[in-house]
Amino acid sequence: MNTLLHYWHTVKFLKPIQIYGRIWFRLYKPVPKNVEQVHRRTPACEIGAGASRRSTLTSASTFHLLGETVTVNHPSDWNDAKQNKLLLYNLHYFDDLNATHSNMEHREHTALIDRWISENPAPLGNGWEPYPLSLRIVNWIRFMSRVAEPSPSWENSLYQQALFLSKKIEYHIQGNHLFVNAKALLFAGSYFQGVEADRLRALAEKIVIRELDEQVLPDGGNFELSPMYHSIFLEDILDMLNLSLSYPEIFRTEFKKQLTDRASEMLGWLVNMIHPDGNISFFNDSTLGIAPSYKALSDYSKRLGINCKHNSDLVWHAKNSGYVVYKTSDTYCAMDIGEIGPSYLPGHAHADTLSCELSLHQQRVLVNSGISEYGNSEERLRQRGTDSHNTVCVNSTNSSQVWSGFRVAKRASISSRSIQEQIDSNAQIVIEGEHDGYKSKGNNCLHRRQWKFSEFSIEIFDEITGKFQTAVAHYHFHPGITSTLENNTVFLTLPSGDSATITVNTGVPVLLKTSWHPAFGDTVVNQKLCIEHVDGEICIQIDWSNKITIEGNNSGSNGTSSGSKEEVFRS
Repeated sequence: MNTLLHYWHTVKFLKPIQIYGRIWFRLYKPVPKNVEQVHRRTPACEIGAGASRRSTLTSASTFHLLGETVTVNHPSDWNDAKQNKLLLYNLHYFDDLNATHSNMEHREHTALIDRWISENPAPLGNGWEPYPLSLRIVNWIRFMSRVAEPSPSWENSLYQQALFLSKKIEYHIQGNHLFVNAKALLFAGSYFQGVEADRLRALAEKIVIRELDEQVLPDGGNFELSPMYHSIFLEDILDMLNLSLSYPEIFRTEFKKQLTDRASEMLGWLVNMIHPDGNISFFNDSTLGIAPSYKALSDYSKRLGINCKHNSDLVWHAKNSGYVVYKTSDTYCAMDIGEIGPSYLPGHAHADTLSCELSLHQQRVLVNSGISEYGNSEERLRQRGTDSHNTVCVNSTNSSQVWSGFRVAKRASISSRSIQEQIDSNAQIVIEGEHDGYKSKGNNCLHRRQWKFSEFSIEIFDEITGKFQTAVAHYHFHPGITSTLENNTVFLTLPSGDSATITVNTGVPVLLKTSWHPAFGDTVVNQKLCIEHVDGEICIQIDWSNKITIEGNNSGSNGTSSGSKEEVFRS
């Protein structure tokens, strides 16, 4: 019965195309077209370098992917059923062809392409599934644009792959899969010439335009609300703009403008979701080593003539994404007071509503769990769960019903949120959000959280109202932090030697061991502070050194002017 309810509360949010499209996708078996001769378009220049990425090949047949070393010695190794599905996908991406400072010589890359063509006949195996097919098409074209005379067998295979992809577009999945499919068809339709190539390019442009409007929110965020997938999506847009420089005569001015505008907006959003260490915050499915770094994307954007406006305000609020960032010279705090993601596509969502991450003195202090694996496993569910994030878990249940590897049934919704700036002698910023994720899971309660920022402290107050049994706030420390609990105070020592304290004003604290996952395949032991509620309330205060003077306060040069400013949203 629970499984049936999970399916119902999952399926009811889907678009019709996601339901009938899944049936069509399973039943429709297109026959790959035999290609014997193709014609490529003459480019104005080779396709320029993209965002820098690490090399994945350590020898001609050995890959280092997702924290694992995989050797492909036999044709069956491309589709070894004993291996993780995501790892097998990565084997077929061919990212190393365009990696920065690849370990391989040109002849080894060309031999690997020849080998893939020989050992992966159409349409068998993981390499012919739409997502890896899409990434490989782009990587091959970028590589082949640098080759004076690409092998006819490469181009015949590439064209066959593009035609096959055009019949297996992932309309049923939507989101980043659909966008990547379209990107690959745009690359293929630009690289080749002829009626069929023009059809591929026209189809791709139509999908890209529609998905830019759908997937890029007005505040510049990607609608899946994952900083990692936001970065990947931004890279896709930059790659298409890069492609337009090689084929300027077939890229419409209006289309290029749409790509440029979205890239600038997304870069402006991303810079605010970056910790002082230069890496993304871990909300929803986010970890390091999958998407290019912010610096790599920023450098890539500059090479393409794209800039973004850097936010210098004390508080940045992405109204559509639901993220709020408080940032000074020594403090960075990102807070999630938004929805979990698009209602029909929550596959990369976590039960992390009202969670936050914190850096002090340029070092991470409070961290969400990150991710180390995909697939349907207990560990995957744990990493998506509420108690793997810096928020409150009620009755040992998740605020949103994450289940399977990429599904969500009932989900938390924000019932109110507000941002208030009190410019007085206390110079306090008060940010508040409330969600109803625990209101319909056998409980009947609401979770309200308030962050109150002063110059060198943060007070976080949680209130659980209604019917419930247990409520525990979880605060996960970066593994570089040393923490000790004495009475109701946690003493923190940062790697730099700086110190901070967390005073538990309301609640019963305990320190526990847990794990942090900064990359796929990585599990790092860390500690977390768990605080049991008292009469439905939990309150902590974080204090740190005042050795760095606060910056960015809009109150004036001395920070003592009076007045108030308030931004309130109710639903």
